[in-house]
Amino acid sequence: MTFYAITPFGRMADPAQVQESRAEFHVPMPRGVDKWQLLRELSVARKEFGLSDRDLTVLQALISFYPGTCLDSPERMVIHASNATICERLHGMPCSTMRRHLARLIDSGLLMRRDSPNGKRYVRRGASGTRAFGIDLTPLPYLFERITQTADRVRAEAAELAMQRETVSLMRRDLLNALHSEPDLPSKLTRRLWDIAEMSGKLLRRKLNLEQINELKDLLTQSLDMLGLSENPLETVKLSSSDSQNEQHIQNTKKDYSESEKTVAADSPPAPTPALDTVLSACHEVQAMSADEIRNWNDLHQATEQLYPMMGIGSQVWHEAKQRMGATVASITLAAILQRFTSIRSPGAYLRSLTAKAANGRFSVTPMIQALAKTAHKPSSQL
Repeated sequence: MTFYAITPFGRMADPAQVQESRAEFHVPMPRGVDKWQLLRELSVARKEFGLSDRDLTVLQALISFYPGTCLDSPERMVIHASNATICERLHGMPCSTMRRHLARLIDSGLLMRRDSPNGKRYVRRGASGTRAFGIDLTPLPYLFERITQTADRVRAEAAELAMQRETVSLMRRDLLNALHSEPDLPSKLTRRLWDIAEMSGKLLRRKLNLEQINELKDLLTQSLDMLGLSENPLETVKLSSSDSQNEQHIQNTKKDYSESEKTVAADSPPAPTPALDTVLSACHEVQAMSADEIRNWNDLHQATEQLYPMMGIGSQVWHEAKQRMGATVASITLAAILQRFTSIRSPGAYLRSLTAKAANGRFSVTPMIQALAKTAHKPSSQL
């Protein structure tokens, strides 16, 4: 049995290193490697190996000549089909094009050449055994584990990129909603933030990498912090024009919070947290949206951890709310926002404004729950 050393590679390997790696040594060939699964994984990881989709098309044609599915038969690993036959299987690809892609596959270390004395591809059978000349697929099963690991990493990076891109998109939405909701910002600051929002929209139409997305995320975070920490922070969220009587209770207006600001001043002790039964009675939507029954504060914490992404609230906004308010008050606040979710245009911007108040000791969740409790006990004709 023949054994091979395989070049460690991430990008296209240097041809001299590939040639050196072809020295034989005793490492058993991996068993049970599905050739089509290998091709699928390599398709995901192809850029990490310096390959194009056309390179993989040629590889697909070559491994289709291998009989069976598992690449575990050393005596059948050499493909001796002619260039014409390979091009025919490639639906008429020009021979020069096929040879160019084949060279890239060989230079990358995925394939090897087994050249005959006259340069032809054929199988020689004799009393001493069978010897084949052509394109050797032997490196593929040895590289399968590395290909799979690379593909998993590429998938994870793609998922992270998609998640961060969604977060940035939601942050931009919060910024736009905040600018629409706060007309009294200084004109210089307003122009700057509008420019950032416009630029962010243009950048999000491009194919950004993770580093670029994170840079944009930092910029939007700073922009939203300017609103949260400005002299006149965002205190109102535009609600629907209907149900005006209820809006007076949930909107973050000067009238709503004037009393809470008196009772929760920076030098005053914090107001007591409403009882869990009171919270669930006033904010019944949180129980309806929760997969499990909420029986204690820990259950409420777990429920809100599942709900905030569904409400379009970014993880950074939620994390900051828990830091400033405490996990329990943040969860109660989220439940209150969920209860009036259809009337609040931007839950993320609303929560951020409440977090800014909490940072200055000017926020209490109790008036919100009391207002929702009163609403819950009103006859439907008054709603």
